[in-house]
Amino acid sequence: MTHHLQNHFAIMASILILCMLTLTGCQTMQDLLQAMPKPTAEIQSLSLGNINLKNSTVNIAIKVNNPYSVSIPNLNLDYALKTQGIDFISGMVSSDTAIQARQSSTINIPVKVSYASLLKLAQTVRPGQVIAYDAHVKLSTHVPGVGPLSLPMHKQGQLPVPMIPKVTISQVDWGNISLTNTNAVIHLNVTNLNAFTVGMKQLDYNFSIGGQSVFNSKITTPRQFETNKMQTLQIPISFKATRLGFGILNMIRNKKASYSMSGKLDAQTPYGPITFPFSSHH
Repeated sequence: MTHHLQNHFAIMASILILCMLTLTGCQTMQDLLQAMPKPTAEIQSLSLGNINLKNSTVNIAIKVNNPYSVSIPNLNLDYALKTQGIDFISGMVSSDTAIQARQSSTINIPVKVSYASLLKLAQTVRPGQVIAYDAHVKLSTHVPGVGPLSLPMHKQGQLPVPMIPKVTISQVDWGNISLTNTNAVIHLNVTNLNAFTVGMKQLDYNFSIGGQSVFNSKITTPRQFETNKMQTLQIPISFKATRLGFGILNMIRNKKASYSMSGKLDAQTPYGPITFPFSSHH
């Protein structure tokens, strides 16, 4: 065997050994990465806050567990809320709070839901309903020394689309009618048009006769208004009619006066507190 062939075989052997070592090293590294515990993320809870007649806030709490010996920085969170297969809100937020090595942490995402946008996109949804929705969140980041990380999550929740209860003055029973002391009992019908119970905490109201405010007060006795059911509140009032004059008093006596009542209903619902304005004319 010539010297030239010997050198050739030596080079080939070296290359073969190097390739074997490289493959073994790569395989070992892959095995190590496969064996390592992976970070996990889950939507811990979905809660509602700041509910009013225009929008509400869905608070998404995400728990992230980091088993690595390095922190996980700069998390990106893509979210979407869906109902009936329709995305009615989506977006992306970034968190610069690092998940420390071998620790867990909770990240909160507040998502404001506009009812006008929801009703426009999901046209089968109506005010007063409670809709089931799916929350989809994908966490993505780049872990130093490990590489890109992507964790999808999913959880279901419920969202109310509140509707103002129907409030009407059914009748006014007048007692004494005079300039110095006029009293009556107002019969106020309240119908809950929502698909959930509305509990009255307080009712603030103003009562007017012929466009003139004559009495305002509040009711603080708790009441429960069930779905699609009417209750009648009997509200006693008493006032001095001196400034109204005899003309208004005669209209009251002859049952020709026009009445109106407006105010707000502070309510508690299964989804949180809501304030409903109301107005009624008779």
